[in-house]
Amino acid sequence: MPEVATERRADRRIRTACPVKLRCDRTGVRYIAGWSRDVSAGGTLIELASSVSLKPGDRVSLGLALTPRQALIRSGQVVEAVVVRSLRHEARQHLALRFTQRQRLARAG
Repeated sequence: MPEVATERRADRRIRTACPVKLRCDRTGVRYIAGWSRDVSAGGTLIELASSVSLKPGDRVSLGLALTPRQALIRSGQVVEAVVVRSLRHEARQHLALRFTQRQRLARAG
């Protein structure tokens, strides 16, 4: 009998397309721009506009905009996270991140 994959995520994901900025002290990456693809209380999937050398286990600071039109990300919107997966696709990079502290999510209206 084939083995059935089980969902590992404990939290509901919300599809998003909001600006993000990412920083990693280990690699010297300073504020790479990108977009969120989905977000949950435990983490997020982001797409960066350029490829960077981040690997699973790297700690990053992530600024998350609350709406697609928010141009400036405030300091209160910066969260700490750990890279879980990193996948390069042409000139872009997708990162799955786990927040170091669970986040309370509220839909922007």
